[in-house]
Amino acid sequence: MHRMRIAIGILACVLLASACSSKKHSAPGEQSDSSTGPAGQPDSGGLDAANTAADGGATTMVGASDAGSLQPITTPVDQWTWLPIEGAHCANGTPTGIGINRSTMSNDLVIMFEGGGACWDATTCITTPAAVHLQDTYDATLFQSDFVAKQSPTQRDPQNPLSTATSVFIPYCTGDLHAGDKVRSYTAGSVTREVHHVGALNVDAALARLRNGLPQPNTVWLIGSSAGGYGAQLNMQPVVNAFAHPPQVHVLADSSPLVTPADARWTAWKSQWHMRMPTPCNNCDTRFGAVIDALASQYAGSRIGLLEYAQDATIAQYFGFDGPTLSMQLDALVRQSYQRDNTHSFIAPGNAHVMLGNVATQKSADGTALSTWLTAWILGLPTWQNAH
Repeated sequence: MHRMRIAIGILACVLLASACSSKKHSAPGEQSDSSTGPAGQPDSGGLDAANTAADGGATTMVGASDAGSLQPITTPVDQWTWLPIEGAHCANGTPTGIGINRSTMSNDLVIMFEGGGACWDATTCITTPAAVHLQDTYDATLFQSDFVAKQSPTQRDPQNPLSTATSVFIPYCTGDLHAGDKVRSYTAGSVTREVHHVGALNVDAALARLRNGLPQPNTVWLIGSSAGGYGAQLNMQPVVNAFAHPPQVHVLADSSPLVTPADARWTAWKSQWHMRMPTPCNNCDTRFGAVIDALASQYAGSRIGLLEYAQDATIAQYFGFDGPTLSMQLDALVRQSYQRDNTHSFIAPGNAHVMLGNVATQKSADGTALSTWLTAWILGLPTWQNAH
């Protein structure tokens, strides 16, 4: 029963933030830092939330002078705070940052990547935008309305390793699965627009701030749904390499299977975003799933998990498949890349998208409870296995 509580309490809380942040888009074709006080009011999620103190749970914003600093991060404990990050930008070129909910109970980190579609050409970036926040300035006010408002009060459980960790939220406003480093210009009719596909650079800048400002972590959990799950996978290696003593890094990708996209999309994504890949990575140019093979080989002590619906309609549309074709592609991916001791998947029937909002009730095709599977992933239990 306690283990069930770990999965539901943490993952319906911490992971739900990731899930709720993944807005569905149809694919077209101690002492605080000097701060400015409360910031606006919210949308997305459910990780550990801001303290419901006299400010009614509003987030705090750290002053811009802190961004990129070598000084310790001393944001309020158990409260979501917006932290500007020097060098981080959204698709429209405006500066951005990260959310942080600091804990003093452990040095570990939970890093959540926001989801919300992708864009790679004039149609998907301008005509029918297929990604969130492409024209937004993701700042403290948007963080409050996009994430903090739907959080619950922070609760720390000493027996739950995710609960005692410092939580970090990486917003998604670059349209590139958190994996690009290029600025592109797209034209649709009379409209020409620069799009900063710089998600990978934003992650690097955030990691530099966390490395300089927080204690060395022993363990880091990377969690994301939809586009955020791709960000978690594609940024695993940079997270391992970001700290003086590489931490153990575990990854959970919800509705983010590394199946290779159909037609010319794979080439377009890699080219337009200059997509981040692990190094070395044999066959990554031709097979997206090779990313998992490379990461699992390099980091044998890490647990890399995938949650997915067999005919996920959102992923099928973005990747250029119908439901049955995606199901076949997913089966092939699982057979080839999720049979190692450190890579396992949880596949459920249906065409829904994003699973972490249903931790308490979701079951795989073979009847395994998602709460049981997630608990095993968190704690590294021998019962963590493929569930199909």
